[in-house]
Amino acid sequence: MKVLKSLRGNRVVQAHLKTPRATIKHIKKKVAKHNNCEVKDVLLLKLREQKNQGSYTFCANGKRVTYKRTGFMFAKKGKLF
Repeated sequence: MKVLKSLRGNRVVQAHLKTPRATIKHIKKKVAKHNNCEVKDVLLLKLREQKNQGSYTFCANGKRVTYKRTGFMFAKKGKLF
């Protein structure tokens, strides 16, 4: 269970991101849309987040994709906002 708890993210950070729709749940929906798959098929592999920034690695459609968040905006790593 320790692995699952660490991939849920920090409760304080997730509560801070809830109103502007930038939680892990919201990012998973965007990842699924960008990779033409369902949300249940998107797996969170790696997570590193703070209130002002974050980095998320997902497995979507068998591909490893990384997204970054700055403030409340997020995009695929390597693309500018």
